[in-house]
Amino acid sequence: LGKQKEVALDKSLISEKLMKELHMARRGPLMQTHPLFSILQRAFPKVFIEVCDSLKLEVHEQGNDIFRDGTLSQGMSVVVPGHYVQIQDKVKEDIYPTEPTFFSELSLFANFVHTSTLICKQFTDCFTLDGSHFVACMMNSPACGTFVYQFARHLLNQINTGKSSAYDLLDPEVREASVRFTDCFQVLNMDESRKLMNFSIQGPYGRASVERIRLLFENLRDASQEVSSMDIMNELEDMFPEVKPDVGTHAAMSLPEERLRAIASMVSTIYLLTDRYEDFIQPQDSHTALTKDAWHTFQRFVDWSGIREDYACIHTVLVFLAIKGLGKSERLLLQLPEQSQGPESSMIWVVDNSINLVPSVEELDEDARSQLSDMLWIHRDFNLGQFIQAENSPVSVHRLQEQEHISHVSVRISLFSALGLMCGIMG
Repeated sequence: LGKQKEVALDKSLISEKLMKELHMARRGPLMQTHPLFSILQRAFPKVFIEVCDSLKLEVHEQGNDIFRDGTLSQGMSVVVPGHYVQIQDKVKEDIYPTEPTFFSELSLFANFVHTSTLICKQFTDCFTLDGSHFVACMMNSPACGTFVYQFARHLLNQINTGKSSAYDLLDPEVREASVRFTDCFQVLNMDESRKLMNFSIQGPYGRASVERIRLLFENLRDASQEVSSMDIMNELEDMFPEVKPDVGTHAAMSLPEERLRAIASMVSTIYLLTDRYEDFIQPQDSHTALTKDAWHTFQRFVDWSGIREDYACIHTVLVFLAIKGLGKSERLLLQLPEQSQGPESSMIWVVDNSINLVPSVEELDEDARSQLSDMLWIHRDFNLGQFIQAENSPVSVHRLQEQEHISHVSVRISLFSALGLMCGIMG
């Protein structure tokens, strides 16, 4: 009687989807006791279902080794409540876990050799999850992959720095600390004021307008006016609240480097449009600075784009550069629908559904907003930087050619804005 077990279900009788749901119903409560998989269940339910389905069931008789000291771990072992003997450092100890226990979880993220032997003292079953199956479960969810990567990086860092030991059974506090380190945990436990629906940029700030941008460009083209890079940066920070240093959207989303890249891209774009070569190369090393010939090529490209004197288009390009990098924020992406969790897809969603994050967009008229939307769609499907380095696949160029609803003007402006992005890539 002690060896009796439920009859195995004939998988041919039910659909694959139903089988996964049955596995999740039975195995889910076990996995949710681990903080990593508890977050998966809350934030990435589709991935959690795949994880539960990927668990390999192993049945053990009394006296069987579940794993042995000195052998390479085949994956994380999930042991159900029961009676076991663990032998570690030649010390034998009877253990009676009252809840699911997770052994050798380090093997999900690195090669791991067992540091103990675990023997079952009764007929029981356990589950194993290996690293390759775990990775496969996350293939269609980049945001989930980022969450697990952050967890693993912090966990392994605690091991490497000696804050914890690489044993089969880790201290629960080590897991908890690693989960709290992740952006996903921060989002799920975020203060209400920082959630998308409640977000607002604090403090007074100016707003950009076509007229204000025209005046800035006239001052730059006026030889009698001395306008430094710092003056331009201060003006941009006032016109575009997303890039304000302490309270802007980049700061709220913990993207200090992207904020600097956005400003560098905007300043570089302004210098390109006003043909200020010396100012453009001023921060560059004299030995590797952009040559005059290359600058002239850039200027012909600016003329081809038709944007040099079109201040409404310039306004749209500057808005695009100010908000583009926000799509890299995990704190933002994890609050969006799964299909909108890409760098460009996220900004398309934000512009359409959460404009409080990007107040600069409110200053654009209907035509300019449509143009901004076209630019985001183009950048989602076509990367000019990759094209220049021959890294694009043919399908990327084909997608660009198929965008019949997007005007040639939008395509030219998008390609010009891509040049601005590349100029500011180093921040």
